[in-house]
Amino acid sequence: MVCVYNIGDEIAKCLECHNCSKHCPLGFSMGHLIHLYREYNTKEACKYIFNNHPFPYICSYICPDHFCMEHCPTNVDMKWFRKFFLQDKIRADEYIERNGKHIAIVGGGVSGLTCAWYLYRKGYKITLYEENELGGELNLIPEDRLPKDVLKYELDDLKKYVDDLILDTFDEEDINKYDKVIYCIGMKPRELNLKTDGSFPLTPYNEYLSYPSEEDIGIIGGGNVALDCALHNKGHSTIFVRRNQWDMRINKKDFNTIIDKKISIVDNFTPLEIKYGSLFGEYYGNIVEFKFDKIITAIGRYPKELRYLSTKEIQIIPDKSAIETIAKTIKQLKGTEL
Repeated sequence: MVCVYNIGDEIAKCLECHNCSKHCPLGFSMGHLIHLYREYNTKEACKYIFNNHPFPYICSYICPDHFCMEHCPTNVDMKWFRKFFLQDKIRADEYIERNGKHIAIVGGGVSGLTCAWYLYRKGYKITLYEENELGGELNLIPEDRLPKDVLKYELDDLKKYVDDLILDTFDEEDINKYDKVIYCIGMKPRELNLKTDGSFPLTPYNEYLSYPSEEDIGIIGGGNVALDCALHNKGHSTIFVRRNQWDMRINKKDFNTIIDKKISIVDNFTPLEIKYGSLFGEYYGNIVEFKFDKIITAIGRYPKELRYLSTKEIQIIPDKSAIETIAKTIKQLKGTEL
């Protein structure tokens, strides 16, 4: 890893005030990690990471700044620090006694893999069903935000917490084979409430990210998913946000990426309708028109909630970001009798 900081100077910044853990959804403390490093206890530092975080590599790249980093009084670059600590890839592998219970997890995205990581370490036998690709929507994040070798390494490593990986759909007739079945089936794109004359179809972000293009596209949305769509596109991209661009829920370094990739941002824009193949909206009190080859909606997601679950079945509802989903998943598992 290229060292962009003087490690000694950066470590000296940390006050061990634990503001980071107070604002991290997982309660992860970079202050404690740096304390262990100051004590030359690299093994315990790595053990702390892997015992408290199922996705330490991936979140070092994609975790939003507005949790720990924006609350650090001395501006310690916590993501860089975790990458630094993870260079040695020291895992404290230990024998875990099995408890005799067998759990099926349906869905191999962030939530499903978090379940596997947490429950395997509690002694459960784990069978994981994934009909598409392990990692779910993590696979749609562009290389600029999440390097593919980092994603592959983390996913390969998480496989050790799965006894049986079945790349197929789950057959509900098999429910009785397991002590519990946990559904982690993700979310659907939220539909944009926009008037349209039918002259121009809107493309949901997940459909576009699966099959990116080289076109002049407009993207409605102001978060990481909107940025991912722009980064996947080989042509020119314009992102439309309702608020000020500096209030977008993206990391600070991503603004540099937007500039480098010549991605346009139109902020304080309210989309109104699509007609005659164009997008019309309100921009600082005026009605303006934009014409694109394709318009992508990236305005959020809503859960695919299941109904009529039996006492043997549980559903985990994901959250806005990976780190929030991890925290929510663990919290729900802790509060559930398995």
